[in-house]
Amino acid sequence: GDPERAIAPRHLPILAHEALHVWQRVHKHSRLGVSVDGLLLGAFRGRDAYIYDTSLSDPAELLTEFLHGNIEQQGQIFEDYVRSNVSNPRARDVKFQHVAHYVRHRERP
Repeated sequence: GDPERAIAPRHLPILAHEALHVWQRVHKHSRLGVSVDGLLLGAFRGRDAYIYDTSLSDPAELLTEFLHGNIEQQGQIFEDYVRSNVSNPRARDVKFQHVAHYVRHRERP
């Protein structure tokens, strides 16, 4: 309700997920556009659109999963990366390191 109030750390992962959708728009990471892809995924797959292989622990394999995932899977992977950092910043989960590097360093098309 108060736009000047700081964002609670527990909300940062969700904010990161939505911010990744902006990144996807800039980097053209969707077939029909982020909004249209999101609507279609929601209509046809619902919550299943967010599911990815969370058992992956190898950073390279998780990056491959990210690159081949739909926009919601990508958003969920990035959300989980931020969640792992918010919950324990000193124990950052290394499985996300290649995804984080890719998102940070990808140049605009």
